[in-house]
Amino acid sequence: MNPFSWQSRAPASLSGSAGLPPEPGIRPTALNPQILYVLVVTLLSVFAGLAVVFVEPLLVFGLILGCLFVIAVLRWPFVGLLVYVVIFILRIAEVYPALAALRPERVVGALTLVSFVLSQLQRNGRIAFDNSRQTRFLLWIVLAALVSVPLAYWRFAAINGVTTFVKILIFYLLVVQLIDTRKKLKVFVFLYCGLIAHLAFLSVRDYIAGSLLFAQGIDRAVGTTSAGGGPNEMGATMACTIPLFFLLAMHKGRNRWRVPLLLGLGLLLITLVITGSRSGLVGFIAGLLYLWWRSKRKVLFGILGAILLPIGFVAMPEQYQGRYATITRSEVDGSSQARLNVWMKGLRMVMDRPLTGVGIDCFGTANAMSYSVGRHSFLESHSLYVQVPAEMGLFGAFAFFSFVVEFLRVNRRAASTIAEDEDAKDWQFEQALLLALFTGTVVLLTTGIFGHSLMRRTWYLYAALGLSTWRIHAEFIRRKTLATWQDASRDQSGIGWT
Repeated sequence: MNPFSWQSRAPASLSGSAGLPPEPGIRPTALNPQILYVLVVTLLSVFAGLAVVFVEPLLVFGLILGCLFVIAVLRWPFVGLLVYVVIFILRIAEVYPALAALRPERVVGALTLVSFVLSQLQRNGRIAFDNSRQTRFLLWIVLAALVSVPLAYWRFAAINGVTTFVKILIFYLLVVQLIDTRKKLKVFVFLYCGLIAHLAFLSVRDYIAGSLLFAQGIDRAVGTTSAGGGPNEMGATMACTIPLFFLLAMHKGRNRWRVPLLLGLGLLLITLVITGSRSGLVGFIAGLLYLWWRSKRKVLFGILGAILLPIGFVAMPEQYQGRYATITRSEVDGSSQARLNVWMKGLRMVMDRPLTGVGIDCFGTANAMSYSVGRHSFLESHSLYVQVPAEMGLFGAFAFFSFVVEFLRVNRRAASTIAEDEDAKDWQFEQALLLALFTGTVVLLTTGIFGHSLMRRTWYLYAALGLSTWRIHAEFIRRKTLATWQDASRDQSGIGWT
């Protein structure tokens, strides 16, 4: 319909006393969007000008930015997801304590969830969340955590653990639902890589400055915020992200991010070394072995690995050579012996409470109250395979490891489907991403032998990205098949589709 048409559907009584048509370009039944935009901007400018007179200008500026941000997130939920990831990984409230009272992570997460729900209602008329087997297993994990609360050793800590898992579930669902195009997938993945590289840079910077060191016989780098954590947590983060940098940098085809990714890869390797994390190094080697096993040039890469790994070890500073050399020794040091002892206590917890466990996030409390006496009484499980059944019982262990197995199955199925597609050469980024996610999970499963990583969000982020990649390709195949079918039907009938 021509916006300058003389015709109008309004009754004659609304078109003037004599029933004449309205003036050109005027719609009596609706306000012109351009006029509405001018009015909103004018009123906002007037409000800001008056507010500056009575309020601190910085507060007014922050309020205006906040309003614009809310509008942007409500309009584009994916923007909210990106901002949420930035806030979570960089820990804005820890870097700037003045923002802690505003709870930026919770506010942005809730706003993004509301925006997603509203977009679902507007598009489909109903709210539809993912219902795959992988997601159902994650729901079972949350249920197992909830069931562990009534008999937990410390109910407050268990409730906090359930709250953390609910946040993980919401984050997982937002990633699965909002990353629905290849462009969004690339934007999210590269943003995530950039944020992890930033964490590594801050850790190396503070290590060089000597402001953040964890002394345990050697100087060990740590994370600058709780997102990085201690040296072992930081080492595991570097180890499971290195495959992402390496495979995305080396995938074939046009790759403008190759140089930045390779530079980031070097940064992550340096950070891994100076954390002094033996579990991180073992996980890194496990990832290399998996990539070697998947390679079509096993002899060549085996020779390169046999040459480069010893060179890398010799290039390390002497203090790190000594620490990593203990991996191959048969004798057990004090740290390893303490872990062995706490693993045995974890097994006793499983036997004492096989159904509900001692409570999610309550291993250290249970250890101190009923299973230990002395300086190591508050030790955590230091093993994923002890932590999960000890804290959530056998049902929780079944739910968690079924979730991991289902993710790996979905990942390989998606990779196989893409490889068999006739357009596979155009999906090399997604193929590299799926292999990197799988390899990163192998790293996490290996480092999990020595670390309690049940609540590490990397598990659930990698699973969500793998499922999103599969869904995106499946939608591409569906549309391509539909277009082919319509073209064939059009050729047979001689008429076009309406």
